[in-house]
Amino acid sequence: MPAKQRFISSSLKALPLLIMLASASVMPSTAIADDVAEQQTTPAKLIHFNIPADNLSKSLNLFSAQSGIFLSSDGALTKSKISAPVNGQYTAEQALQALLAGTQLSYRFMDANTVTLLEQQ
Repeated sequence: MPAKQRFISSSLKALPLLIMLASASVMPSTAIADDVAEQQTTPAKLIHFNIPADNLSKSLNLFSAQSGIFLSSDGALTKSKISAPVNGQYTAEQALQALLAGTQLSYRFMDANTVTLLEQQ
């Protein structure tokens, strides 16, 4: 078999593998896009919160336990700060906003279940 025909024949044999690899690299981003679209169209779930005004670190631990949201922050940010009380039905974001009122802290959702606390700018 001439060299040109061997090259074409071996290239055609590799084609299914190349197609599979190319589509695999696209699939994760499609799955992420689907998750984002679902989060944007799903109404925020109301949760019953019962968090008294207290040391902010303690209140944030209660928030995490009641909402199922993981909080990440530098411990120095919450030191010597007192939270506002949060009692009643709220979305997790509404409850977090209420807890942080007057603390000079803000937050950023890293994903649907993880929040990082930041100093307000």
